[in-house]
Amino acid sequence: MLIVSDIDDIFLPTPDSLLVNLHESKELIKDLLNALPNMFTNTRETHSALGPALQAAFKLMSPTGGRISVFQTQLPSLGAGLLHSREDPNQRSSTKQLPVITSSTIVRCRSCRTYINPFVSFIDQRRWKCNLCYRVNDVPEEFMYNPLTRSYGEPHKRPEVQNSTVEFIASSDYMMCLIMQWRLDI
Repeated sequence: MLIVSDIDDIFLPTPDSLLVNLHESKELIKDLLNALPNMFTNTRETHSALGPALQAAFKLMSPTGGRISVFQTQLPSLGAGLLHSREDPNQRSSTKQLPVITSSTIVRCRSCRTYINPFVSFIDQRRWKCNLCYRVNDVPEEFMYNPLTRSYGEPHKRPEVQNSTVEFIASSDYMMCLIMQWRLDI
């Protein structure tokens, strides 16, 4: 484990002290993976700097290449790539009903096909940026209307953007074939 005190200007030691050959160190890596669940059970740290950690790993591995495995259990909350929870943490254990969307338009990124979600950013009322591939997409006209509040012109207040989970009642256009339509109707 490498503890870094400054996430904006990361000091990296020489790669030969951090990187190992997978075949030569297979048993050590297995031991590490088996020990991971117990390593942080008593930690009091509540913040995560995933973005800077990935940047450091990329810098470290750029000369040689390789694979990076990430085990993340919380939202990144420090440094580059930090995310803010848009949900009220007090309602996580509540019996809050899922918003049900009956729209005929299910908004997805035109490039990577990610569904619009709480982590996208709106450039303006008519365009949004995908949080995975960063493509700027147009907001469909139908998405301008919010069925829950029955208001028009505030796409950033739609349930798909305000909640991490929503339930879609998809139209037949989203069914892949007649067999799938038949199975869903039963």
